[in-house]
Amino acid sequence: MKTWLSIITLIVISSCLDNSMLAQNENGFDFIKANYDRTFPDDFTVELINPNSLFMDSYEKSESILEELRLTTKDIIGKEMIFDYDLFTVEMVVSSDSILSWKSIENEKVENETTRTIHIDEHTTLKSWLEADNTFITVYADYRKGETHAVLYRASGKVEPISGTIN
Repeated sequence: MKTWLSIITLIVISSCLDNSMLAQNENGFDFIKANYDRTFPDDFTVELINPNSLFMDSYEKSESILEELRLTTKDIIGKEMIFDYDLFTVEMVVSSDSILSWKSIENEKVENETTRTIHIDEHTTLKSWLEADNTFITVYADYRKGETHAVLYRASGKVEPISGTIN
């Protein structure tokens, strides 16, 4: 008799718990459905935090770069810019999407290159060209932020990634 009583008690408790959970789930779903439009306010905006703002010196520096450049890919045509990389500094003039002239600051070497250009967006390009010494160069340039990254693929097989700023 005790066994049957225990089994019946367990069944009753179990069914009561299942029904209350089911009712909560259905009510919760109906509540979410009814209030979905009110979940986010109309004037909801997200203000992203610049990770550089954690370090005030670098934040101020990046803000001044943003104020100085803010260039689009159309603004750079014919404009002399300084690309200051880890290994070297060059003055660069982009004449078009397919013609680029650059001069090394260290040795005054001037080169005219035929380039291929991909416009990533209105402020960013990816340019590549093959130099006379068979060095293949790919340059990522963000003219809004003033950042540049390049990869030099030397004829010897050596690959050199470099980063820098655009002024």
